Amino acid sequence: MKAFQLRTWRYEDLIEWIPFDRLSIIEELGKEDVVPYTKQPGWMFENHMKCILYDLQLKIYGITQKSKNEYFIVLQFADSGNLHKFLRTSFQKVNWKTKLKLLFDISKDLYLIHEAGYIHANFHSGNILQDNRISTTLQSYIADLRLSKKTNENDSEDEIYGVMPYLAPEVLLGQKFTKAADIYSFGVIMSEMSTGQRPFDGQEFDHRLAIKVCKGLRPEFAPGTPDCYIELANQCMDFDSQKRPSASNIWNILEEWNESIESLDSINEIKKQFLEADKAIKSLPISKHPYEMYSTKIINTKLISKAIKGIYFQLIYYIILI
Repeated sequence: MKAFQLRTWRYEDLIEWIPFDRLSIIEELGKEDVVPYTKQPGWMFENHMKCILYDLQLKIYGITQKSKNEYFIVLQFADSGNLHKFLRTSFQKVNWKTKLKLLFDISKDLYLIHEAGYIHANFHSGNILQDNRISTTLQSYIADLRLSKKTNENDSEDEIYGVMPYLAPEVLLGQKFTKAADIYSFGVIMSEMSTGQRPFDGQEFDHRLAIKVCKGLRPEFAPGTPDCYIELANQCMDFDSQKRPSASNIWNILEEWNESIESLDSINEIKKQFLEADKAIKSLPISKHPYEMYSTKIINTKLISKAIKGIYFQLIYYIILI
């Protein structure tokens, strides 16, 4: 903690040791995903702080200790919960102007995480927080850097932790996490923002779904979603990770779209598309499937790779017989 305090130039970035008895109105808001740790105890704190130095928006106030082995990071409270719960409860009231503003916030945070030399590696709507207290408009923040990885210290793994529908196909096949894998997750979040439903809603998240994703299955978009929006999301979810845009590119595009929708130009084509899309929102269904389906779980990439290879060899055998 001292090391980060010495590197801080602004008063608002200072962090402190907070005695647990100074905290009041402590209330459990939800149970976190249980993820086994192989890192040192300060890993999550270090990741957050290094990203904060790059202006990541979620404020850290300090750290505290409840018992001998229980340490907590004291973060800014987000009064509107995570993005998934927000969409589930408020989707039919949220217009495209608000959606684009939230995606702009998210893309900015992702850009800052990547600039700090990290990959989030567990990027989904449950790890995006919503707050409406600080500014006059709702704001989104990327949170939970427990599984984040340094770009230069990142190996492929036979077992990974994540929420399957948000994982890039190359990661499901055992390749290492990259910034492009985070971009894939962003594309999935864009589809969720379009439909109000989490990806592949109601399907079992098993090796069969993983195989379909690796063979090209992608989340759907709501009727009336602007073509430019679908095109960007599909670029983010391209099977070829090299063809996905960078976080910086996405941030710039969303900035342009936000400026278009705010403009007074009534013939602006981008603005017209999103205003037209607003008309379809109230008729869209809302997800009723349990939130627990989308918690972080262990995924065996070796089994998925074996299953893919098995299908491939069966196909070759069938072709030879013909």
